Amino acid sequence: MPFVEHQLPRAYHLKCLSKLSEEEIESGCRDWAPSKTVLKQIRYEARKVLTPFEDESISLSEIHSQQQQYCRGMIKGTLQMILSRPRGINLFSESTVRIYHSLARIDIVYVDITGGLLLGDKSCYAYEIVVRHPNQGNPPLGVASYFATSHNIPSVSCFLQSFCHAESTLYRKRSLPKLLMCDGSTALMNAIVLLMFKETFKNYLHRCWLIVSGKCTSSFCELPILHLCARHFMKNAKKLVKER
Repeated sequence: MPFVEHQLPRAYHLKCLSKLSEEEIESGCRDWAPSKTVLKQIRYEARKVLTPFEDESISLSEIHSQQQQYCRGMIKGTLQMILSRPRGINLFSESTVRIYHSLARIDIVYVDITGGLLLGDKSCYAYEIVVRHPNQGNPPLGVASYFATSHNIPSVSCFLQSFCHAESTLYRKRSLPKLLMCDGSTALMNAIVLLMFKETFKNYLHRCWLIVSGKCTSSFCELPILHLCARHFMKNAKKLVKER
């Protein structure tokens, strides 16, 4: 089916629904618009056929090996790193690193984490570095992804260090984001400040205090600032109010 490689199941489902006539919708006959659950299963089975081996670790290693052998460029392929402990994979390409480099210094960079996902038979966390599309009205661009079974400072730092090293490989210089926003995860904030801002979290908080109190120098304001997403902040505040 065409959606397997080029469309998400939900998008394909809605597209099919829009093509149904009023008579078909009223009759409840929606055979030409399969449900999202059915489409997800078809997508899963189709991708499973493309997997070189049944064993997940062996399959990932084979994909990584083929990328290193056949892909061109300084950064080969998309699967950059495979971790065994904690289990995880690091995904980005030369193209996405170049997109990040061109936009990070002039616009907002977002780093987000989502929990409750599955990596094989274990629950995992999904990390994403996202930049806004340069053309207004287009969806944001994900430039790097990290899936891991752990959520701590060393694990997140490994992901960010790998991405920053890739940028240094291409440009010999890393971009300091003009403004970086995250969801408020303690591990994520500490890793960002340490790896991307090159300062301890204690020094960063002290710098922020000097800025808000009006005691900073102009050089302090030129350094990047970490912002927390307002939506996540309101969600956490609501949760604390309910608990109390």
